[in-house]
Amino acid sequence: MKRDASLTSIQWFGYYTLVMGGVLLLSPAWVLPALFGPMAEVSGWSRLLGFVLLCTGYYYVRAARSGFVAFARWTVHTRLAAGAVVGGLVMAGEAAPDFLLMGGIDAGAGLVTAWLLRVGTSAHRL
Repeated sequence: MKRDASLTSIQWFGYYTLVMGGVLLLSPAWVLPALFGPMAEVSGWSRLLGFVLLCTGYYYVRAARSGFVAFARWTVHTRLAAGAVVGGLVMAGEAAPDFLLMGGIDAGAGLVTAWLLRVGTSAHRL
């Protein structure tokens, strides 16, 4: 039996989220200025976000390994919403345009998962 390709998609997104979370938790002073310039604020909130991302990445990887296809469907909704929210925050002047990169990654990965859910196991290799 072939594994649903959407599970591979969320597993790789989970790895990405784990890496981002780990870096934010352990070394926000390295990543934030690299992404958003020397004036990027590093605080306890940055590290807390890193921990939340680590937890989220764990859920993605575990769900993928468990064959939890419904979870893959749910992630499409939230990742597309992330792109829209980031876009709205940038347009409202509440976030720097640099944040569009992360919102775009989230939304793009959500679209890939949505497409893979549509094609099913026929595209099991990414």
